[in-house]
Amino acid sequence: GFGGAMFGGGGFGSGALVGGGAFRQGFVNKQQRMSGTLCEWNPEKACGFIMCDGGKKLFAHKTDFARAFEDGQEPRKGSMLTFVFGADPRSGRPRAQDIREAGDVGSEKRLYGTISEFNDAKACGFIMCSNPAGKKFFAHKTEFVEQFPDGGSPPAGTPVSFQHGFDPKSGKERATDIRIESREMEPERLYGWVSEWRSEKACGFLICASENQKRYFMHKTEFAEPLPEGIVPPDGAEVSFLRGVDAKSGRERATDIRFEAHGLERPDPAQDGGDWKRRRLGPGGDGS
Repeated sequence: GFGGAMFGGGGFGSGALVGGGAFRQGFVNKQQRMSGTLCEWNPEKACGFIMCDGGKKLFAHKTDFARAFEDGQEPRKGSMLTFVFGADPRSGRPRAQDIREAGDVGSEKRLYGTISEFNDAKACGFIMCSNPAGKKFFAHKTEFVEQFPDGGSPPAGTPVSFQHGFDPKSGKERATDIRIESREMEPERLYGWVSEWRSEKACGFLICASENQKRYFMHKTEFAEPLPEGIVPPDGAEVSFLRGVDAKSGRERATDIRFEAHGLERPDPAQDGGDWKRRRLGPGGDGS
């Protein structure tokens, strides 16, 4: 079963699973980011295993991903992931934490946005991010690359760039390496295609070609040009969109969705379980 002797050899899947002592010895700095591939996933239990680059398997749970995802939207098997080595707070068993898809928001990629508010008395405020759109990041005066005098904080609306970081004590997200920019940066548009649509709920999912075929939730209200009543986005229709965040749940979703005709290449069925045919869509979006 899935929950068997996960850290001794047996249980879910096969292969060498990490133990409590030997595996830790090679990772003195637990905050050092490691890499591997998602090799197994059980959607019913919302957990699986990452095959580390060193050949060991490490337990991974849905709650330890840096970006929350809907059931069924987990990274695909074989996805490259980065993470830090952690331990279960109850059992003490090794597990992956702060799991991110390779190339995901992290230390390598700068984010952009504008100062939405700043409290000079507390020397902190918030940045409204444009990629993903709608997400707020806590910003402290000490995280600005160029320091400003007390009372001289940048006004609301000031364009900035920054890196996605975490508070070392609380573990909460925050902006780091904040730099004031001369102009507001245009958010990056992503590209993909419609994978399914539920007419009764006016929503569905798209596959993002720009992010290793990651799935994004999409709603009828997020199309740049409103969909006429009775019109259903066809499966395979190419789209571009902005990465956004649901205002209530905080979950990622596609926003500013626009139909496109870029001729995106689809995965080979032999490598993708037969879900998609390798083809290039013409302007009509019908695969011809």
